[in-house]
Amino acid sequence: WKKDHFRLFLSHVSAHKLAVAKLKSELELRGISAFVAHEDITPSLEWQSEIELALGSMHALAALLTSDFHSSNWTDHEVGFALGKGILVVPVRLGANPYGFIGKVQGLSGSFDKPIQLADLISGTLHNHTTTRREARRAVITAFAGAQSFINAIALSKTIAALKDFTKEEKSVIKRACDENDQVYNAIGVVSRVRVAAGIPADKKKSDDADVPF
Repeated sequence: WKKDHFRLFLSHVSAHKLAVAKLKSELELRGISAFVAHEDITPSLEWQSEIELALGSMHALAALLTSDFHSSNWTDHEVGFALGKGILVVPVRLGANPYGFIGKVQGLSGSFDKPIQLADLISGTLHNHTTTRREARRAVITAFAGAQSFINAIALSKTIAALKDFTKEEKSVIKRACDENDQVYNAIGVVSRVRVAAGIPADKKKSDDADVPF
């Protein structure tokens, strides 16, 4: 798992691993660290242990329901593990509908051809669900504070802009990132976006300095 990120297990069939890799990258831009497990290998004990560790430490699981999802020897076990622990399972319809114990959940409709929109849908679900809301919120603000690229800062700022009711501590973390992280304050539109969303007044001194023509 990537440090300080939300931990999301992606249960999928490895035939789609290239598309899942793109989704993983988009999720990371939103403060979500995705664990990708492959289903078409016979795992060694070491590999199986890694999967078990990931399942045991995940915050949520996204079931990427392609038409071949149910034929896997592993995906149903992964979903069952999450359900048994009372962990949120997010069904994502990618050619198949939720079935079994997750059949009562409508699930998200998405497409591997649109990884950005799919990542937004999954991220939005995690931020809105009662069992994951707090951790997802903490993760995205922490990731924003440590943003290591303009692209990262821009993507995270858009997620933060959709949040409401910021605490004093959250505002402090966001303001510090805007003041001290050059990948944040040099990224076009980021500072104004998150300040408006969090209700943080603009830095008057910096605004006045910016008006000086020399």
